[in-house]
Amino acid sequence: MQFSYNLILTVALEQEIPNVLYELGIPVVSLKSLLAGDFRQCKEEHTLCIITGVGKENSSKSAKWISYHCHPSAVINFGSTGNDTNLDFKIGDLITPDTFLSRDFCLDSLGTFPFLVESNIHHIDQLYSCINKDDCFKHSFIDMEAAFQAQIFFQKSIPFFCIKYVTDYNDEHVAKDFVSSLNGLKKRFSILFTEMFFFKEPEYISVIIPTYNRDYCLDRAIQSVLKQDFPTECIIVNDGSTDNSITVLKQYKDTIKTITLYKNEGVSIARNRGVDYASSDWIAFLDSDDEWTKNKLSNQIEFLKNFPYYSIVQSEEKWIRNGQFINKKKHHKKRSGFIWEDCLHRCMISPSSVLMRKALFKHYKGFSAECLACEDYDLWLKITRENMVGLENSVSLIKYGGHEDQLSQKYPIMDKFRVQSLKTLFHSEKNNFFKEKIKEVLLSKLRIIIQGMKKRYKHTNKYEDLLSEINE
Repeated sequence: MQFSYNLILTVALEQEIPNVLYELGIPVVSLKSLLAGDFRQCKEEHTLCIITGVGKENSSKSAKWISYHCHPSAVINFGSTGNDTNLDFKIGDLITPDTFLSRDFCLDSLGTFPFLVESNIHHIDQLYSCINKDDCFKHSFIDMEAAFQAQIFFQKSIPFFCIKYVTDYNDEHVAKDFVSSLNGLKKRFSILFTEMFFFKEPEYISVIIPTYNRDYCLDRAIQSVLKQDFPTECIIVNDGSTDNSITVLKQYKDTIKTITLYKNEGVSIARNRGVDYASSDWIAFLDSDDEWTKNKLSNQIEFLKNFPYYSIVQSEEKWIRNGQFINKKKHHKKRSGFIWEDCLHRCMISPSSVLMRKALFKHYKGFSAECLACEDYDLWLKITRENMVGLENSVSLIKYGGHEDQLSQKYPIMDKFRVQSLKTLFHSEKNNFFKEKIKEVLLSKLRIIIQGMKKRYKHTNKYEDLLSEINE
């Protein structure tokens, strides 16, 4: 039997489950029941919590069951961990590991908690999963399940994350400390899961439209915002236009907010400036040559009511180039969940399709002004490195292409800007899993650029030097 769950929570013991999961209506079921074929608790919900039991055998069985029956967008293991008294951590801290370790293997984790929460979560180097008690006192942070689940989920390419509450100090008082820490554990996870699973619907959404010399299509974009069936605050950033854009904007009077930049600063600065003026906690972007269907934002809000743990969601789109509908290729198919690796190869998120928390945008400092093009590729890589992305399946965005003022027309070798972004990310990345993936794509793009430039008899030393640097 197959089940459709977007997110799976795993926990070793029933007494570690906070009451808020039951209050939120999230089904909670034991692995023992599932293996016996009892699926009564497996309601058609978007999230499922599975009590796995303690130890390698139970953990492995639960991971195999989830992999076969659910294949979710992500799995999050939560619960308790012990902590060496010599470390700068204390009972009550929440931790997430950079590495999963057991007696026979070591795995780099994805190194993050993939949701924007205010709860303070500390990164640690290693979480060791014990097979028996003799292992327990040889490592700083220990549990009895995470590494065994990680091993199987990584093999199945299912994103796996882990967050633990420190309950004891790995000493002779471990059993007593664990019991006395349970109330604190439940309270802390209640706060965390409330942040994740509670969606406060905004009164309106701030929409930012940057524009430069697009009087021929600006009115269409603005109208598609004002006709939304969800309330909006429409913010136009006139990025130093010298055409009739001002005339177009004047007709709207007080129905829009206009920010005027007196010289052309570029789309990154224009979008960032618009966000600075946004008064909603949720923001959306619309390029001035694109348009939305009237229910784009309301569809995304409904999506977030069902999947409240996403801080960013995009919609499906259709492409029109020079007046003709364009069929997208298979590699352009949008995906939800942890899509960082897809975003490495090409830009998988259209700015005009996005609805996101303003706090998420601010956390990553917005679009980089140093990127003359592919600024969205750069930002999405930073965001998807640490956050899951939702996908609302309605075709709500119409993208128009083929006109001369597109950046892809101005810069024929767009990958050189992606290389610039990847180089920066490569040198700042500390996690081996991510670093190797970045290196692979960066080298591929460099070789393509060098080959293309050689055919045009252009200078390639800059890119050949970078290729040698990354290869070292």
